[in-house]
Amino acid sequence: MPVERRRAARRGLEQSVLLSIPDEATFARYAVKDLSVFGAGICVRKVLVLPKEFELSFDNFKTSFACRLVWQRSDRAGVLFVY
Repeated sequence: MPVERRRAARRGLEQSVLLSIPDEATFARYAVKDLSVFGAGICVRKVLVLPKEFELSFDNFKTSFACRLVWQRSDRAGVLFVY
């Protein structure tokens, strides 16, 4: 069993979010798989490589969270919320 290195436990979640990727003209819709106060795990099937920093929104960009990519493997990525 892998060692848990997160500062806070994440809860499972199946929710669509929008990502605003710098230098992209459109927003991309992805699925959040888990979430904590510090970050999230997302499915990234439509993008081969995410940039190091981008914005994530749960409500069509009425509000958004600045994110930093921590890791990416295959179709999953872990992001840290930048406060």
